[in-house]
Amino acid sequence: MNTLSSKLTSSRSARFSAFRLIDWSMRRELWEYRSIIWGPVIGLGAVLALYLVFLVKISWLPTHSSHMLVIGLDELGSWSGIVTTFLGLIGFIVGLHYSAGTLLAERRERTLLFWKSLPVSDAHAVLAKIAVSLLVLPAIVLALAAFHDLLVLGVLAFLPHDWSVSGALAVFGVQLGRTALFLMVWAAPAYAWAFLVSGVVRRAPTLWLLGLPVGLLLAEHMATPFDWLSRVATGYAGMGGALISTIRTQTCVRHAAGLPPAPPWGGEVHGECVQTGLRSGAELVTTEWGVEMTACVVVAAVFFALAVLRRRRAEAI
Repeated sequence: MNTLSSKLTSSRSARFSAFRLIDWSMRRELWEYRSIIWGPVIGLGAVLALYLVFLVKISWLPTHSSHMLVIGLDELGSWSGIVTTFLGLIGFIVGLHYSAGTLLAERRERTLLFWKSLPVSDAHAVLAKIAVSLLVLPAIVLALAAFHDLLVLGVLAFLPHDWSVSGALAVFGVQLGRTALFLMVWAAPAYAWAFLVSGVVRRAPTLWLLGLPVGLLLAEHMATPFDWLSRVATGYAGMGGALISTIRTQTCVRHAAGLPPAPPWGGEVHGECVQTGLRSGAELVTTEWGVEMTACVVVAAVFFALAVLRRRRAEAI
């Protein structure tokens, strides 16, 4: 009995120790790469600054123009969707820049030798970096987007409108859900590829990050009769665009609420929602791209594993 109890205690302490190592490694990443936090914050600050300019401008409108301020669900969804998409794209660019430079910076600055001298495995170190790009950064972006949505909802509640709070929250929820999938699932292969490139190359990671895939696409197009890579790239880019498309999100929400599609492109997307049998925001977020997202997870896992193996053999530049 004592032996079994000691084994359980040691396994729990080992799990706690591993979690604490990853937690401190994530804190270190956030301390070294402040752009992970400040990039999305600056983006939201720019949006709020534009709002101030807009409010000053409409304050000069004559009284008889007040009918222009009546805001419906479509306008509210488009308004919020544009900002959420903007913040999601900023988050993706920041995450890609971080992923493409973090392992290279360790070797270039020779801090790799210091971290390898500590009782932190390569798997824990890379896992902490992955968690920063796929968990911490999306959480920051989604928190800022949710803050913006609630701020807009509170301000516009005092203006003439024809939407309900439940309808507005449904639009916000689906937009945030699709943006979360964009940053946490769709972006995972891109981040994983950037990690692998960062661990292999000695300089110009951005050139390798973009140049090698583009070169393979051109080689396939010019030297082979196949188009497999082109179809994969097109499908991947199309899925990312669809996940953060404000028109697609807004129209599917209207379908879930039993409302007609919004012009001018709503009819086509509305038909897709009907064909896929989407009935709620939760189904919209989980069923529309199931196979493609599974492929993203598998590809990302392979690239992340290769990045871990590469770090084990890495040496300072």
